[in-house]
Amino acid sequence: MVIRIALQCNEADAYLIMDQDNPAPRLLSRPGEGIYNDAAGAIEGNSPFQAVWLSEEVRDNYLQKVRERADEKKFPGPFVFEGSAPADVRENLICAICCN
Repeated sequence: MVIRIALQCNEADAYLIMDQDNPAPRLLSRPGEGIYNDAAGAIEGNSPFQAVWLSEEVRDNYLQKVRERADEKKFPGPFVFEGSAPADVRENLICAICCN
């Protein structure tokens, strides 16, 4: 994937997320601090950012509201891509309907 987003992580995960020459995510130290990279993980594509940090209680409350709204509108559950494994869009109802 060309676009990569990393939050604070260990060195091994930093190399997995970005590139073998880009350990920058392991240097992140503040909650919510991250790196957006649109250069396939190359170090020159790093753009640091700071996301909002919510307590677990506040975060869980927002997630519950989002799930309730999604259920009302009949949205399917999340579609997760697993690293370098090929994606099967047939597992996503919206993609499956559009592709057939």
